[in-house]
Formats: sequence, structure tokens, C-alpha cells
Amino acid sequence: MAVLAACTATSSTGEPDVPPDQPRSHPLAFTEGITSPYGGGPEGAVITMELHNFGTDTLTIRRITGFVSDPGLRPEYIGWTNCRGGCRVGGPWDGAAQETVFGGLEGTVPVVVFVLRLDNGDPAAANLQHKCLYLRAIEVEVDHGETQRVGYRGAGPIGGVELPAPFPPGYQPCQLGKD
Repeated sequence: MAVLAACTATSSTGEPDVPPDQPRSHPLAFTEGITSPYGGGPEGAVITMELHNFGTDTLTIRRITGFVSDPGLRPEYIGWTNCRGGCRVGGPWDGAAQETVFGGLEGTVPVVVFVLRLDNGDPAAANLQHKCLYLRAIEVEVDHGETQRVGYRGAGPIGGVELPAPFPPGYQPCQLGKD
């Protein structure tokens, strides 16, 4: 598993600099939600998402410190990439996905790669038979040791896993970008 040493996200909003006597903000956010089918098994599913800094100045992300997800869904941080060597947006975390992902990790933003797994024996496996399970946000340590929760720019979860289509009757598929 790759480890994040430091990563810099620069502002792309074109907003003017904040005066020195005003507090600076660093609103990091994901701009799209990714859903991946989960076929079961220990491998899990991979999701790759773009992270943007909508703040007014550069921000260094020191490390990912935690995840906010549905019970039993176990996110694992893999690394950063700019997708020059290809990206696995969503799908099973199999040998082909691992080759693409590990061959393209550069340690730079803007794309972060996660693997989502279910804990063995957890009720989450039974819940997945009825509804999507969500990765709701990540927590990152930024400059000066500050921790920020990073979610979806619009609203709602940033990623999820669901059964492969076609869904059984009454199944609740992922609804990303909604609460």
C-alpha cells in the first residue's frame, strides 16, 4: 500500500488573495461521486476520485487520517495519481485494476485512489443485499496539523458500493450527490 508523504493542492478558483488580517479557508472537496459494483469476495472494489481545492491559497495535505463511512464498509487509501498512466474510476479491485493503479501512482494530486471492502462477518454484507453502502467523507491532516473533513462539493456521499446490476426488486442503488 502506498503512503502519502505530502501532497499540494492549489486553488483554481481565480479568487483574489485574502487580506493578511483575514482568516484563510481551504475548502477541499470532491467534485464527483463514484459508485462501484461489489461482487463479494475479499478483493473489494476500487474508486478513483478527483479532489479540488476551492480555497484562496495553496494547501499541503500531509496524510489521510480517517474515513466516514457506513458501518462495515472499510475504505483503504491507496495513493495519489494524475492518471497519466490510466485510471480505474470504479470497478472490482482485481489484478488488472491493481496493475493500472500501482503503475500510475505518482504521489501527486488531483486524483486519490481508494479500495472499499466489507468486513468479514459484518452485517454490512447483509445490508449490501438491500442497499448501497457509502463512503461519506475522508479526514485529512493539512498544514500546521489541522484536520479537515473532505466531502462531496454538492451534497451527500463521495462514493459507494452496490450490487452489480440488474438489481433485485426493492434494492436501493447508490444515489451520489444527494443526502
